[in-house]
Amino acid sequence: MNVLFTCTGSWGTGSFNVCEAVMDELTKMGHKVKLIFPDLAMDSPDAQRYYEDDRFVIWPFPLEKDSITLPSFPLMIPDPHPRSPINLTFADLSDAQWNLYLESFEEKFDEVIKDFKPDVVECQHIWAMDMLVGKKGFPYVCASHSSDQLGFEFDKKMQQRILNAPHKPDLIFALTEPHKERMEKMYGFSSERFVVLQNGFMESVFKPMDVNREDLLKKLNLTIPKGAPILCFAGKLSLTKGIDVLLKSNAIIQKAREVHTIVLGAGDLKDIISNIQGEYSVESMHFVGHQSPDVVAKIMNMSSLCLMPSRSEGFPISALEAMACGLPIVATECGGSEEYIVGEVVNKENHQGFADSIITLLDMSAEETTKLRAFARRESKSYSWYNITERRLECYEKILLHARSKVA
Repeated sequence: MNVLFTCTGSWGTGSFNVCEAVMDELTKMGHKVKLIFPDLAMDSPDAQRYYEDDRFVIWPFPLEKDSITLPSFPLMIPDPHPRSPINLTFADLSDAQWNLYLESFEEKFDEVIKDFKPDVVECQHIWAMDMLVGKKGFPYVCASHSSDQLGFEFDKKMQQRILNAPHKPDLIFALTEPHKERMEKMYGFSSERFVVLQNGFMESVFKPMDVNREDLLKKLNLTIPKGAPILCFAGKLSLTKGIDVLLKSNAIIQKAREVHTIVLGAGDLKDIISNIQGEYSVESMHFVGHQSPDVVAKIMNMSSLCLMPSRSEGFPISALEAMACGLPIVATECGGSEEYIVGEVVNKENHQGFADSIITLLDMSAEETTKLRAFARRESKSYSWYNITERRLECYEKILLHARSKVA
């Protein structure tokens, strides 16, 4: 089977990670895959991986035609993206820029399908690219990641475009049952159009491993005393991911003990601090920016806990990754993680409860900690990309069979 994927943004986000993981599994199974995605061609240590693999079809930005310019690929919500220093959203686009975006994507799409001839297309997000895929007449599915629902609520112009689009996806992948129910109400799609299909994690990367703490800290240019507990946060520096809640919790924790937190993710901390009300602290917090999966896995392996204070999530892969490395999680109840995490779950916005949960888990005995870490690893194994990809294939076959029956 030939499967073509589209992704609204470049690598460094959860939706792209899903694409890459499923593509890897499909390739192992003997299927052919390609992924179209936009990129600004910024230098980075991992860029070569995507620019030299012909499975990845890069749609180059900026765009320019006549007097119209689109300086970067637009985002669904104003959260930072590691591959774009310009925080440009679809809501910011003029009608001329929107038309340029669609016209340019159609050119790239037509270029790919001429030789690749996909049997089915999977679009990440219920958003812009799938409008054109539907118009082209291909059987297609949309994989929703919750950020598209945030974008739907944020961008009223895009909301109307989606609701009024003449073509609808054959199937939609929802991450959880509550996620499915929310989308049914939001988009008005029938229940039969949805399939609940969770995310997975890269088992070859995220696993228990021996890490030389001193060497890794040196490579990251971090100074953390020997014996001091390390916590980690893997996500964008955004209000959506609750980084402000983390800073307020840190103010409480630092009064109780010496704990260091490594923060992995793109974004400008100044934008967060300007929105914080009340006491917060960046003491003993180390911001290392976006890192490759290999580095993230090593940081997780030398950490005691993973922190996830999000306001909104679909099915956060970073929590699975941490659990696979043996980390308990402290998370907020935000519509996705509480279904499977091992650790503590507190209410959203509750920075005091978040801090208390961190201290509770750090205060466990060595025996309790060992048991909890082992339980986290066991639970993570339920989310194999192989199994999830097998289920995707069943869905592809279903819509292909339906498409053939209509032709007959």
